[in-house]
Amino acid sequence: MLKLIFMGTPAFAVPCLQTLLNHPEQFSVIGVVTQPDKPSGRGKKLTPPPVKALAEAHNIPIHQPTRLRTDEATMAWLEAQSPDFIVTIAFGQILPKRVLDVPKLGVVNVHASLLPAYRGANPIQWAVFNNEPQTGLTTMFSDEGVDTGAMLLTETLDISPDDNTGSLAEKLSLIAGDLLVKTLTQVAEGTLTPTPQPETGISLAPKFKKEASFLDWALPSETLTTHIRALTPAPSAVTFLAGERFKIGKSSPWESEDFVNETPNGTLLAIIKEGLIVQVGNQTQLCIHQLQPAGKPLMNAADWARNAIAKPLAETPYSLRFERILPDSEAPAS
Repeated sequence: MLKLIFMGTPAFAVPCLQTLLNHPEQFSVIGVVTQPDKPSGRGKKLTPPPVKALAEAHNIPIHQPTRLRTDEATMAWLEAQSPDFIVTIAFGQILPKRVLDVPKLGVVNVHASLLPAYRGANPIQWAVFNNEPQTGLTTMFSDEGVDTGAMLLTETLDISPDDNTGSLAEKLSLIAGDLLVKTLTQVAEGTLTPTPQPETGISLAPKFKKEASFLDWALPSETLTTHIRALTPAPSAVTFLAGERFKIGKSSPWESEDFVNETPNGTLLAIIKEGLIVQVGNQTQLCIHQLQPAGKPLMNAADWARNAIAKPLAETPYSLRFERILPDSEAPAS
């Protein structure tokens, strides 16, 4: 039986841990290392990360270092366990060499891209943002770089035009466990040869800058739709209408000669049963299907508009515009 220490934090990592727990004859998860509990929701209630909740349900020892490399208690505990593997998936901290040297057979990371593309913290979001046709998972031996270690196995997944970052992350998380089991088994058996990452095809996936959330209505409809998909469910696509802040949940390009119009970008052209038709860049139109007013849940855009703005829009057509208003701290320097 292989002794494992699991390092992961968000919901994305939970199916991987559950898959390992589903193979008790093969793997013994002797400990979990995850991020500290964080305030969540309007009440800012201290909330455990999803991986911790699963570990607690199975009575697995848990460590939550704020910064692993400086937490001597956690480091000493890791070294005392003498695991065969440390497994990482969306842990959220870079491992120091001292941790990399702990397991007998290595630190195996599950990364949500087809390496060497999209190294970094947000590979799924960038794959959607760049409208990639495919993405996938790569298992790899971790080294001191950021997602630069030798590759082990890969799994490819097509990206649907309807996928957003949330739905794609869920799909990838559900196939990650089986890939991890296959990887660990073959490494332990000595039947899997690591492959160094190629020097070509490298791209990075850093955290999005805050201003990326604020929609630029000068972009064409295809680009805006892709950006909204990438920003959903978090950090969310943000815009303003009549001074009020909204999040856009779902949209699509819209082609109809009924709405060809030379009004300024962001102009609300019409309310139809499918949503709100908006003039955007390159003389294209966008249909907003779902939106979320401040302090309210995500809702059908047409239903909201019929109650909130149908009368003023009928009286003064093309008088309302969606706008990009950046916070002062995010406004580009002039």
